[in-house]
Amino acid sequence: MKILHLSSNIKFGGSEQQLIHLVEATDKRNIKNYIFCFDTSELYNYKDVTKADFITLPPKKIYSLEVIKKIKKIVKEENIDLIHIHNGKFILSFMLSNILFNLKCKAIFSKKDMSRSSSLFSKIKYNYSGIYKTTCVTEAIKKRFEKILFKRNHHKLIVIRDGINISELKKNKEIDIDFKLIKDKIVVGNIANHVRAKGLKNLILTVDFLVNVKNIKNIYFIQIGRFTDLTEELNNMILEKNLTNYIELKGFIQNGHKFLPQFDYFMMTSESEGMPLTILESLYYKIPVITTNVGGIPEVIIHKHNGLLSNTNDFESLANNLIELINDSSLQKKITENGFEMIINKFDSNIMAEQTIEVYKEAILKQ
Repeated sequence: MKILHLSSNIKFGGSEQQLIHLVEATDKRNIKNYIFCFDTSELYNYKDVTKADFITLPPKKIYSLEVIKKIKKIVKEENIDLIHIHNGKFILSFMLSNILFNLKCKAIFSKKDMSRSSSLFSKIKYNYSGIYKTTCVTEAIKKRFEKILFKRNHHKLIVIRDGINISELKKNKEIDIDFKLIKDKIVVGNIANHVRAKGLKNLILTVDFLVNVKNIKNIYFIQIGRFTDLTEELNNMILEKNLTNYIELKGFIQNGHKFLPQFDYFMMTSESEGMPLTILESLYYKIPVITTNVGGIPEVIIHKHNGLLSNTNDFESLANNLIELINDSSLQKKITENGFEMIINKFDSNIMAEQTIEVYKEAILKQ
């Protein structure tokens, strides 16, 4: 079986990490993977460590004739059985290539975030007959995406949850920088790029509440994520609230998830999410998780069973949940043990791969 993966993102994020996990897991099952992306994509940096053939072009308009012809060429020359689209933008490229050149192979599309466009063009694109199935990483995303699909296409929506490469995570116990060297401090981690959906202002407000209201001084927050135009605003908040000794914005770090074992707690303050891999990885490492209850997170985190939940923008609740965990070692032990067991049984990338392969087989048989 030969699968062509289409990825249009230039920056590397959760979608790209899942693509790598999928390729690694399906390669063990005798599936030949090809990845088509732009040569400036950060995904392309993984070409030497990923078991897939990378095919690239310089950045082009997604609907350019060069991109459309390139897809046709790959499909014809490599005898591709199925196309797997990992970003919505590439649906248009697939549509045009299929219409113009009769590719004779269907596609599946993976929907991983909560964003939704209701424009006429989006409806045409997402309802294209050449898309055999749309896989959603959470029930929340599936339910939201139903609003853009015609009712006759609702049967195409299925949930396949993201998985993590457990065998790879086992290797990440040791890293070069040890946050535990912050003497006599409780280290709380957050990994998120500096975009408004991640709610990082609420992370700073949480630190402010802990330090300046609850008078908890033995705490230190490490925030890892790509700097953007929002970063200056976040830094100004930290300065205004005199929190420079309690939170540090470290910027983007390659494979930032490898730092998770160094955190005492993991906190996510997002206002919108699909299903963040860092929560799954924290559960595997038995790092207690405190998070907002947005997107698909409540489908994974059950309050006081395997993590603690707060409402969006409720920084006092986030802070109080952290305090409760710090003061209750039995609760901490309970949620970390339950979280670890759930990851092992339900969120191994091999499970995700097996479910995806079944969709591949079904789609190919129906062509």
